[in-house]
Amino acid sequence: MSVLITNIQRFCLHDGPGIRTTVFLKGCNLNCPWCCNPENISSYIQNYYDKEKCIAENGVCICGECSFADRINSAEKLAMLSEDDIKRCFPKALGSYGKFYETQELVTELLKDKDYFRNGGGVTFSGGEPLLQFDNLIPVIDELHNNNINICVETALFVDDSIIKKSLEYIDYYIVDLKVLDRCECKKILDVDIDKYISNIELLINNNKRISLRHPVISGYTDSDSNKISIKEFVNKYKGRIIDYTELDEHHLGDRKRKSLG
Repeated sequence: MSVLITNIQRFCLHDGPGIRTTVFLKGCNLNCPWCCNPENISSYIQNYYDKEKCIAENGVCICGECSFADRINSAEKLAMLSEDDIKRCFPKALGSYGKFYETQELVTELLKDKDYFRNGGGVTFSGGEPLLQFDNLIPVIDELHNNNINICVETALFVDDSIIKKSLEYIDYYIVDLKVLDRCECKKILDVDIDKYISNIELLINNNKRISLRHPVISGYTDSDSNKISIKEFVNKYKGRIIDYTELDEHHLGDRKRKSLG
C-alpha cells in the first residue's frame, strides 16, 4: 500500500500534544477559499513553478531550455513539464508536489523521530484531508502503535461516517476544524453538508475520543457575527467533552504556493 504525501515536517509544537512529526497528505474533498495548503487539495501529483527561485535573466533561462524563463506561469504549462525539465532546474524553481510512500518506507522515515516522542508527542497526519487515505494509513499506524507512538489526525471531518467509525480504533487524538455552522453558508462556501460534520463530531464524542476544535477566523467567510455566535453555542454545548478550542488568525502563507500552481 502507498500513501501520497507532500511533506514530512519535524519538530512541530502545535499539531497535537508534545513534539510531533506532521505528515501532510495530498487530496481533499473541500476547496476552502482561504486554504493554506492548496498543494494538498488535488489527489494527484502536480508540478509547480516557484517564480521567486527562478534565476532567468531578461527572459532567458541560464540553466538551459526552459519555457518558464518568460516568468508566465499557468496550470497548462506546468502539466506539460517533463521529469527531465524539472531535473534541469538547479535553483529548484521547478518541482513537484507529491510523492508516494510505501508503508515500510514511511514507517522507517517516521521512526527516525521516535526519541522526540518520549514525553507524549507522536505523529500527526494532516493534509488535505488525511482521512480520505485512511485505509492505506492503517498499516502505517499499526506499526507506529507497535512502537508506542501516539497518533493524531487533523481533519475537517466532512467524510463518510464509515471512515470515522473505522478510525476510532486507530486515532488517539483528533484536531477538528470548525469552519461554518450555518447550513446554507456551509453549502455555499464549502459545498458540503453541515449535518455530516455534526453527526461525525457526535460520533467521536460518544466514543470518548480526545478532541480539540480549531476555528479559522477568515474575513468575509467565517467571521460573521452569526457564525461566531453559533460556534460559541456549539463549543459550550460540548464543554467538558472536548479538550480545547482555539481561534486561528487569518494569514497568507498559502499565497505563494497557490501562485506556484498557476
